[in-house]
Amino acid sequence: MKGRTNKGFEFEVKDNAVDDMRLIEAMSEIDRNPLAFTKVCRLLLGDEQKERLYQFLEREDGTVPVKDVSETVTEIINLLGEEGKNS
Repeated sequence: MKGRTNKGFEFEVKDNAVDDMRLIEAMSEIDRNPLAFTKVCRLLLGDEQKERLYQFLEREDGTVPVKDVSETVTEIINLLGEEGKNS
């Protein structure tokens, strides 16, 4: 699935990415271990696209806001869910 977030980040997620038990396990870990979010990003977007997201969200000082990454990945997951409902 290809899409675009409200902030303008264009993404493409493989059809089978959300049908991966490793992704579900990583998502379920986030409440207990916030560092699991990095694994969710990698499993959902892949390494190249994750880095592209970081570059897209990077501040002038070179940092990437955790909140912005979290919001963007959550939006992508929600968009994927909507696409699934429309299929």
